[in-house]
Amino acid sequence: MAGAAGTAFAAAAILADRAIPFSARLMMLRAPGELMLWILSAVFGLSALWFAVLADEMEVPHRSRLRVVLIVGLLVGIVAAVRWLFVMGQNSENYGRATWATWIGLLLGPIVVGTRHLFLLVTRRSESR
Repeated sequence: MAGAAGTAFAAAAILADRAIPFSARLMMLRAPGELMLWILSAVFGLSALWFAVLADEMEVPHRSRLRVVLIVGLLVGIVAAVRWLFVMGQNSENYGRATWATWIGLLLGPIVVGTRHLFLLVTRRSESR
C-alpha cells in the first residue's frame, strides 16, 4: 500500500502542475493510473483470499453478494499476480534468479490457494440457502 500512496502523491503533483496543458497532464497520469489499478487489484485479491481462507466457504450463502464479491476478488487477485509474473517474463533480462525466486515464492502460494478457494466457491453449494 505504500506504493499506492506514493503513486497517489505523484498523480496529485502531476495534476497540480499548471505549467503543463491539462490534456498532457491526463496523458502523464496513464502510467501511474495503471500502476494504481494493479496495486488496488492485488489488495482486493489478497483481501478476498484472506477472507476465503479464514471463513468456511460452505457458510457463505450460495446466491449471496458476499459470494460474488469473493469470487470476483479472487479472480482479480489471481489475474494481478499472473500479470506481474508475465510482465517479469517480458523483461526477463532485467531480473536475476534471486528476484524470480522471491516473486515466485511470494505469488505461487496465493495463486494456488486462491484458485482452490475459487473452485470451491464456484462448484460447491452452501449448506445454508
